[in-house]
Amino acid sequence: EMITAVGRSVRLVVTIEENASCGGFGSAVSELLSSHEIYVPLHIIGLPDRFVEHGRRCELLEDTGLSCKAIAAAVRTALQGVEHRG
Repeated sequence: EMITAVGRSVRLVVTIEENASCGGFGSAVSELLSSHEIYVPLHIIGLPDRFVEHGRRCELLEDTGLSCKAIAAAVRTALQGVEHRG
């Protein structure tokens, strides 16, 4: 109920997960919103669909776009896209 309520009241939904974005939480949110005929832009941030090398967590987060700085930049870009659509 919370996700559908939020989806009806915002210009953009962003999901963030430290897991695969394909078939993950963002996909489930997309399906939920669609099943309730809520058509709001959705930006899914998660691990890419590729092998991720082993390493220090902070380096891996940076490499996969999940660092704080990368997430903030992705959200700003997504918001700009929404603003340009009207």
